[in-house]
Amino acid sequence: MQTLANKMSKSKRARKAIESWKRDIAVKTKAGDFAMYIDNGNFKVEEKELESPDFVMACEDPRTLLDGLMYKGAITDSVIMKRLWISKNIEINTIGVGT
Repeated sequence: MQTLANKMSKSKRARKAIESWKRDIAVKTKAGDFAMYIDNGNFKVEEKELESPDFVMACEDPRTLLDGLMYKGAITDSVIMKRLWISKNIEINTIGVGT
């Protein structure tokens, strides 16, 4: 996830997709919990739990989320197939690094 965050910070396309966003996202996986921060085009990942996230994402395998954010599979498909759960199904599908 840190590699993704670094790529997103260098990607004009990814930064533009989250240009005016301010979100603190709690992510829960079998591999452990972490936080994703989106702040006006900046994307950061930290290994910590959030007390008051804007929303929560949960998945067994963090690669499901990683693949969706890197456009190697649709996040909406992962939700439909019950591999990814999002507490507030908002515009998260527009985030990603792309190729």
